[in-house]
Amino acid sequence: MSDSSSLNGALAGAGVSLLLFFCFILLCIYQFHGLDDVVRIESVDVRSLQLREDLVDTILDDGCSEWQCIVCAHMNHPNHELCLLCGTSAEFSTMEELVEDLYTIGKTRRVARCTLLGTENGTLLSSTLLENLVTRSDSNPGAMTTSLALQRAKTLPMTRSMSSGEIAQEVEITTSMRQRALRYRRLNEMQLNQKQRGASRRRLWQRVPLPTGGFVWVRTMEPAAPGSVFARADSFVSKLRKNSSFLSKNPQAKSLREDLAEQLHRKNAASMGFFSELNASGTAVAYRKTDSVSLDVGPKSGDDEPWVDFEGVLAMTWREKKRWFLKQTTILSVPYTESIFKIDVRRSAILDDSLPQLAGRGVDVSRMQEHLNISFIDEPAVDAGGVLREWFGLVCKELFSAKRGLFVTTHAEDSSYWINSESAKCVPEGQDHLQYFTFAGRLLGKAMLDGLVLEVSMSLPLLKHFLGVPITFSDLGYLDEELHKHLCWVRDNDHVDALCLTFSIQTLSGETVELKPGGMNIDVTDENKTEYLSLVLRYRMLDSVAEQLTALLRGLYEVIPKSMITIFDYQELDFYLSGLPTLNVADWQNNSRLQHATYDNDSEGIEQELEVMQWFWDVVNTFTDDQRARLLQFATGCSRVPVEGFRALTSASGIVHPFTLQMVPLGTPPLGMCPRAHTCFNRIDLPVYETKEDLKSYLSLVIQMEITGFGFE
Repeated sequence: MSDSSSLNGALAGAGVSLLLFFCFILLCIYQFHGLDDVVRIESVDVRSLQLREDLVDTILDDGCSEWQCIVCAHMNHPNHELCLLCGTSAEFSTMEELVEDLYTIGKTRRVARCTLLGTENGTLLSSTLLENLVTRSDSNPGAMTTSLALQRAKTLPMTRSMSSGEIAQEVEITTSMRQRALRYRRLNEMQLNQKQRGASRRRLWQRVPLPTGGFVWVRTMEPAAPGSVFARADSFVSKLRKNSSFLSKNPQAKSLREDLAEQLHRKNAASMGFFSELNASGTAVAYRKTDSVSLDVGPKSGDDEPWVDFEGVLAMTWREKKRWFLKQTTILSVPYTESIFKIDVRRSAILDDSLPQLAGRGVDVSRMQEHLNISFIDEPAVDAGGVLREWFGLVCKELFSAKRGLFVTTHAEDSSYWINSESAKCVPEGQDHLQYFTFAGRLLGKAMLDGLVLEVSMSLPLLKHFLGVPITFSDLGYLDEELHKHLCWVRDNDHVDALCLTFSIQTLSGETVELKPGGMNIDVTDENKTEYLSLVLRYRMLDSVAEQLTALLRGLYEVIPKSMITIFDYQELDFYLSGLPTLNVADWQNNSRLQHATYDNDSEGIEQELEVMQWFWDVVNTFTDDQRARLLQFATGCSRVPVEGFRALTSASGIVHPFTLQMVPLGTPPLGMCPRAHTCFNRIDLPVYETKEDLKSYLSLVIQMEITGFGFE
């Protein structure tokens, strides 16, 4: 009997403890994360404040020497050890060639640059300058001074018969060839991962405008060539650009037109590729071979619309293109002081409530240019930016979830999202699955317009569809590596009839689909396998998802014109959508503010708060990447930062609002000991702890609890 009483007592105690813990969690939701309290969005003169497009990139600060990635050619800040675009280590991109110096028996580096050297008879141009890496050695501590290096460089004079311009040109060509040869050698020594391989081909296709207003895609070189992104300008592209101008003035030049068309066909034929294009009415995606002429990338909507030098923007650097894009989004957006698009959603049905308000029938598409203002039903906080960011993250999580079945993860090295070809079977009965894709397109466009960072990754073929970039056979590997390997074997080997393949393919559910009429009765042979591979590519990349892709592209272009996003290549677009791949604590700390709780004349109190601030950054430095992402999510409503870094954190109005540590007095345990977040203002209220251990314990506690919800203080 006593044992039974003891057991009942233990169970009762456990129940009480569980209830108390649950109550503690509820208190945390409304106390620790008392996000954004009573907030009114007031009229602000943004001319006196800093907008995102006015920033200098955190990753591209002036006065620093950037390094160029050997794989994708992206320029990176020296503080970054990995390329932000493709993840390649900086050490592979060092362009120094070590050679033996016969005079010092030490190592020198050959610097690829031209040096003007004075002589008694005039000025000669030397093609190299040897700079000593080991200025002192055990055997000869004073060897190789700068003057001696210059003197030895004089031993390579140029002939007088050549002009200085010709000499400089020859030296530049020689230097460029040496640089490319070194890059190729290093690339051959590397084992590129899938992301690096995709990044290395990001400039494989070039867009060349035509006199008609359209353009053609030109494949500039073979994809197998290492370091293709660094090669010289394609001669055919130059020829086509030059003759396009001639043809616009001489439309009767039929022979030249036919000659260029034939050359284009031969140049692009090896790709087995195509590009997709939404028709003018937005009702279908057109399939076009890579030697076809595309529609004008940026047709004007009216006579008053300013003309944009599209080719000039394409030629810009990444920094310049991004800044141009941000300025265009500012022009396109309706100022939040003029109009707000307010929607109310339940947290428990966030996607189902958001869908009809943003993509339902009768929704005015022009309202997508207005600032979104989100209100969670039964949660009292007013959105000043933090609610929007959390809503966006939660909606994306639901939209791309496996249970929804709208998107599927790819079977590739870098798992990302692709359209589910059988999405119609996954939505509740009576609902249109295409409406979800229209919503997804508008959501992506809204993210680009408002500077929201996407916490999911789009597959490379899907990014290509967004931009209308040609999709080729190698892109199959980004959806299904096993299928791609199998098809590569078919392409590269004879006697494929032994495989007993037909012109058909299986869907995700196991159904068989014919790739052409009567395809189930047509065997794949060595003679027709090229057609078979082309049809498989087209089915997997377009035909199987044509309806969903049409709705997705239509929704995207309704918010962001295609002409605006096509200034990026697919790797740059992914970078812009997803933000920085890792959180740099030094960048975070350098672009943060501290607000004291004590008065200026309280030197002792200020000193104590400064010490607590340093403890905070010490603790953040010890956190894992996942813990840092959780902390950023806790403070801002998003676990990633934009491509400019932490200095680009903004409030609801788009005005830069840096991460802020607000010192507050220590309260009564346990609630008064916990940090509190104000995501609308990117702020954490940090108690003035007595020890670093207390700070770490309570900070770790709040980021592990995954608190969501908004309330008043």
